[in-house]
Amino acid sequence: MAIVADVLAFSLHQMVFVALYVDLARWYLPVAIVMLPILALTGLSCGAYDLVRNRRWLGLAMGLMNVIAFFVALPLFIYLFGPK
Repeated sequence: MAIVADVLAFSLHQMVFVALYVDLARWYLPVAIVMLPILALTGLSCGAYDLVRNRRWLGLAMGLMNVIAFFVALPLFIYLFGPK
């Protein structure tokens, strides 16, 4: 049950930060670029927390999801749909 709660909390965390990031990128791209590593690190810390609590696969999966979400998918999304 704790793993399900962790995954739900992590998903909510991701959705909120993705929404904030896309909104920032729409209005002021330099701020969004500066915030990108900060947001990724906060998400990676969730994965690290699970690694410390001996839930290795969950922690690694969360860390990998953050890397994919923030360093691949979001920049591509902003490039395609962001301010022209």
